[in-house]
Amino acid sequence: MAGFSFGGYLAPRAAAFVPEVKACAVLGGCHDLRYREEMPALLKEDFAYVFGVRTWEAAAGRARRVSLAPVLPALRCPFLIVHGKRDGIFLWSDAERMAARAGGPTELLLL
Repeated sequence: MAGFSFGGYLAPRAAAFVPEVKACAVLGGCHDLRYREEMPALLKEDFAYVFGVRTWEAAAGRARRVSLAPVLPALRCPFLIVHGKRDGIFLWSDAERMAARAGGPTELLLL
């Protein structure tokens, strides 16, 4: 299973609970959305759409609950994390946090 951008949040979340997933890779994913208020306005609009609401104000409550912290220890399959240090959307420190908390063999590639 692989995910890019917010899919890089969704893929390991799903892989942690689906034993048939034999490996997981993410490119530019996020560990959580703790920096949600600093996001560009267009990205906030995108997240409102993703969360199925009309405004960022309505989405912000849902964004607070986005976190891989409780599920990463259950991720036991091989896990590859690729992230750019110049990523303008998700912080590269999120990649480090994912790698540190994953429960199985993990490789982190920071570019």
